[in-house]
Amino acid sequence: ARKMEKGEEEFASAESHSDVEEDEEFHDVDEGGSNDIVELSKKEAEFEEHLTTMIDIIRVALFHSYNGDPENADKQLSSFADVDPLAAHCYCEAYWFMSLLSERDEDVKIANERLSNAQNLLHSTINANKKTKFFPMILLCKLCLAESYLWQSSSNIRQQNWVRGAYYLRKSWKLYEECSELLHKNDKDTQKSNIGVNSPDSNRLPKC
Repeated sequence: ARKMEKGEEEFASAESHSDVEEDEEFHDVDEGGSNDIVELSKKEAEFEEHLTTMIDIIRVALFHSYNGDPENADKQLSSFADVDPLAAHCYCEAYWFMSLLSERDEDVKIANERLSNAQNLLHSTINANKKTKFFPMILLCKLCLAESYLWQSSSNIRQQNWVRGAYYLRKSWKLYEECSELLHKNDKDTQKSNIGVNSPDSNRLPKC
């Protein structure tokens, strides 16, 4: 009987010790997960604030551009064009539309240079954010790239360069398709915890 009582005490002590270890282990994992969530939330908040600021600047720049005042449009965007992918994209867009209207060789040359610089910055930003898998920035840059290839396609078709026009049109489409896949995947990941909510496959772009 004494042996049984002693055995029960040892088992209870071991079980209690095990519970403490499990609690500590769970606490560590939870703390790490919480840190990741806080860090991601902070990054998303910074991205949203930055995006809101850039959209206000871009809105003013595009207003000047569409009203035939490219100089003021350039002033709004030039200081950001080398560091911000969205600003670089719109810096290119402002001049690209003007080159379509003027059809001057000099304007087309400048527009193409800006387009190349914007695409390089967009590619490098995508690669930098792949490491952290920051979805909003990757999606934004891919959308900008898709649009820029669409511009290249229309320019080449306008100049009757049919093959190059078709090439850039397909590159644009494939990127829009990637964006659709990214959104679909993000929706599925988000909705795993939402029972009864499904993302319809009809929202996906068809394969090309």
